[in-house]
Formats: sequence, C-alpha cells, structure tokens
Amino acid sequence: MLIVQIVLIAVIVAALIYFLTHDDSKAAAYKKMAAIVVTIFAILAIAQPTLTDKIAAIFGIERGSYLLLYVVTIIVWFEVIANRLQRGKEEKYFAKLVRKVAILEAKIEDLEKTKDE
Repeated sequence: MLIVQIVLIAVIVAALIYFLTHDDSKAAAYKKMAAIVVTIFAILAIAQPTLTDKIAAIFGIERGSYLLLYVVTIIVWFEVIANRLQRGKEEKYFAKLVRKVAILEAKIEDLEKTKDE
C-alpha cells in the first residue's frame, strides 16, 4: 500500500469520526448511516482501485473513475438541494422571529408611554 493511500484512508476515517462526534445539529440517522457507507466505499476504492472498475462494469460504466464522478455529482446536488431547503426554512423562521420582536418592542414602547403619563 502506498503512503498516499494510507494518508487518504486516515483522513477519511478522521473526517468520519469528526462528523459523528462533533455534529452540533444532531444529523438524522440516515445521514450518519450514509456517511458510514460512503466512508466504507471510499476506503475500499482507495485500498483496491481496480474494485471501482469492476463495480462500474456492473452498471455498464466503462471506468471506475467515471462511476465515482457520477456518485459524487449526485451527492453534491443532494446536499445543495437539502441546504437550499433548510435555508428557506431558516429564513421563514427568522422573519417570524423578527416580527415577534418588533411587536414586543412596540408593546414595550406603548407601556412606557402610558407609564410616563
């Protein structure tokens, strides 16, 4: 095994451990399982590069590198869409929160005016 392969595997395992132990948002179980599955396949692809060619052939793709590119593209688009949906939810929540704060501030001002009178 080449030094580059060892370093790549170590980095991937460290990233997985970090994701599983330091996730503040408490990612859903399916995201954690997906991360574990992707990590296992990444380690296999790094340790046995010809394995990706064999798997690609099963799907009718001529090279393993193409298969990896397709899979990464799908994962990136999934994350882009998921992040956009999450951002929309957060924007709506933030707008609702700003409205509530504005209403409360107006009530406080009214109470202070009536108190001063």
